[in-house]
Amino acid sequence: VAVTCRTGEATVISTATGEAVPLGNRLCRLPYTDVSFSTDGRFIATASVDKALRLWDARTRTEIASSMAHDSSVTCVQFAQHSSNLLASGGGDKPLVRVWEIKEEGAEVVLGELTVLAGHWAYVTALAF
Repeated sequence: VAVTCRTGEATVISTATGEAVPLGNRLCRLPYTDVSFSTDGRFIATASVDKALRLWDARTRTEIASSMAHDSSVTCVQFAQHSSNLLASGGGDKPLVRVWEIKEEGAEVVLGELTVLAGHWAYVTALAF
């Protein structure tokens, strides 16, 4: 189970042992707002008030990619149910949803923006993909 909170902490808690392990080695400077596991369990994505969408290696719990494409808080993030390499994020900047592809380029992992979706009238509070 991945948990984020208003203090800027992100933690992964084992359902088998109850052990809590921090995600990354630092607090986010502003609160996290959402968290999502990829369908294959390889990645964790977090959304944050600091405008950042972050991608983490679920095994090592280290940050491997990020984007500051949102103009304001990233309010929600969700991996596609049909693909571990696709995710969507919504924010408080504009009524937009951004769709991302995780690209592995050698040892580097990159978040590539595929498209920006509009069609709603206020900031995004939740999404399902």
